[in-house]
Amino acid sequence: MAARHNDPILAYQFSVSVNYDPFGFIPFLIPIHGYFTEVSGLDVEYETAEYKSTNILGLPATNHVPMRPVYNPITLKRGITDSEGFWLWHQLLALGAKPLLKTYVSISMYDRSYTEIAQWSVESAWPSKITGPQIRSDSNDFVIEEMTLTHGGVMRMYMNPAFMLLDVAMQLLIP
Repeated sequence: MAARHNDPILAYQFSVSVNYDPFGFIPFLIPIHGYFTEVSGLDVEYETAEYKSTNILGLPATNHVPMRPVYNPITLKRGITDSEGFWLWHQLLALGAKPLLKTYVSISMYDRSYTEIAQWSVESAWPSKITGPQIRSDSNDFVIEEMTLTHGGVMRMYMNPAFMLLDVAMQLLIP
């Protein structure tokens, strides 16, 4: 039986890097990198307000106007890393270093040949929840069963240079 090459369950894995700061304002002293098999919550929803008016004929009309964005927490599941950085990040936040440790996080998605096919940049992220695994004696990996990141915004980074230029042009044209 031939293997399915386009099966999304078998084809993707995600990497998460916490040493990413495009502006260089917050140098994260401990670079953290891990791999996860599932990422959810990479979405943005806008609150809407209903605006009632009349049209040119005097008939009632209703418009929905976008308001501020709402960012849901990002959940990372079944992760593995070679350092204790994620746990240390969570512990430092629990000790009261919240303003200093909100940082940029880069989430990348890879295909089966480990080629990066998508990337998201998460702004002002911090781990609001971390769950450990069932511990096994035959492994020395630092495993994370689930981690939730609360954040201040998520943006899809474009891999295609044409889309990247289009995005920059739109940001310059739209105030």
